[in-house]
Amino acid sequence: MFGFTYYSPTEIVFGPETEALAGPLVRKWGGSRVLVVCGGHSARSSGLLDRVVQSLTQEGLACAVLTVLGNLIAGFPGLTALGLVQTEVQMMFNCLCLYIAVLPIITVSAYVSGGNMTGVIIAFVYGYGGMFAAGSVKLSNLYPITASLGMIGYRDYDVTWNTTLCCGSMALMLVLTAVILLTMRSSTDNRQSAKKKAKAPLKKGW
Repeated sequence: MFGFTYYSPTEIVFGPETEALAGPLVRKWGGSRVLVVCGGHSARSSGLLDRVVQSLTQEGLACAVLTVLGNLIAGFPGLTALGLVQTEVQMMFNCLCLYIAVLPIITVSAYVSGGNMTGVIIAFVYGYGGMFAAGSVKLSNLYPITASLGMIGYRDYDVTWNTTLCCGSMALMLVLTAVILLTMRSSTDNRQSAKKKAKAPLKKGW
């Protein structure tokens, strides 16, 4: 594998009406031209696309809007209806595999009091680790996050995926989730049984 340097500074801004910050944020990072990629209907009908474009143009940024529907109508090279359907199926299957990959974390977070935020943080770090796992062929097939990409043959033209290892990784996550569920349920049942015994009224003697 060829050596390379990967540098990815990322700022994620999330929340209501944050689309108005699109222009200032692009300007902040020194951008001058913007390519907005979106679907063919909902972004326009909701007015979201117009608000994003307005924010960009107010900052004097040149922007172009690229929609999947527009590309299909324009006859973009390589873009076909069959290809879009195949991509959609691959994305759905990949999302399912990613869900399985983080299922143990979701399970533990659901049982632990106040564990939602902790689960989000752990899942983020866990997912980010996939970037480093991708540097090794063997680790890519074993690490659940990257193995989910192997399940759909992502970039199989330059990545050697072992489907058996990828399936094994997914199966391991399911088994681990089942073990966690059984353990947590048994622990919960024991606590509830102990509480019932503690609340049971004492019988008076003769």
